[in-house]
Amino acid sequence: EVRHPRSLNFATERQVVVLREVHGCAWEDIRSRVRNLRGERPSLSLLKRVYKGFSQAKGRRPYKYQNCGRRPVKATKAVQKFLVQRLLALRMHCVCTSGTLQRELLAKRGVQLDESAIRKALRRQGYFWLPKAQKRKYSAERRQERLRFARSVVQLSRARLREKLSFSMDGVLLSLPLECAFHKARKFTAEEWCRVVQTGKLQAAITALQPVRRHGPWKVLCDNEAFLHTAASRHAMAAENITLWPVPASSPDLNPVEKFWAWLRRRLRHLDREDLRRKRPPIGMLAFKARVRAVLASQRAQRVASHIAAGFKKTCKEVVAKKGGMARS
Repeated sequence: EVRHPRSLNFATERQVVVLREVHGCAWEDIRSRVRNLRGERPSLSLLKRVYKGFSQAKGRRPYKYQNCGRRPVKATKAVQKFLVQRLLALRMHCVCTSGTLQRELLAKRGVQLDESAIRKALRRQGYFWLPKAQKRKYSAERRQERLRFARSVVQLSRARLREKLSFSMDGVLLSLPLECAFHKARKFTAEEWCRVVQTGKLQAAITALQPVRRHGPWKVLCDNEAFLHTAASRHAMAAENITLWPVPASSPDLNPVEKFWAWLRRRLRHLDREDLRRKRPPIGMLAFKARVRAVLASQRAQRVASHIAAGFKKTCKEVVAKKGGMARS
């Protein structure tokens, strides 16, 4: 049996009973004569519990750890093999989690394991496990900032919101020409962004979406990238009748583009599972870029983007109801 380090072994338990019943020793005398598994003097309460629970038939104090409610934490080789087989089979059809494997193991083998034990068994087999995303916890100041932004959106009518939300932007990518092999900042700088705006690329992207105001002025919903909020960037965009509508920091639920990125990752993951199911070789970088462009140009992507934009006000209502907390929708 498993014993606590401050408990007594079997021989010491019998010694406590003999000293108490045969010799009639006081508890303090018994405490001075025996030692626990750490080599220390045991407490008086422990000695009394051992004496009271001592079984004459078994010659020791019985422990009932099987009734403590804990589940087995070790998996046999057969169970480990079953978990790996189900993981390899299910990952082609769905996102396989430890809860999924727990239900499969209970339904088909009648074995109930904790999710942590399943993850531990798979890690020992060489598989890595991604932790579940947790909801953000905001400070009081950040919650107030999110609440003000959400209320400003909720107060707008549907037509006014469609007119104000001309363009939503997130994750501006930097494309280097072929002759440039190194970029010292590795991100967009204010000077480069000003050149993009001055050449009319941002205005062309906005007009391609056919906004309500064809000739401006336009509001651009954006994140908190530093190069967007410099004085030079604001002056360059103001010359093109463009002003920024910043989203509160660390608020992916209030950014429609972030939600679209999440759908894009799920869609690409689905296509990867389809390749795996049909035993196709992994695609290269050029093929992957072509796949991303094809997904973005599909009618499904356009439909998903329109649904996300239409649900923007609903998300803001949920943030207002939660007093600045993170929305689930």
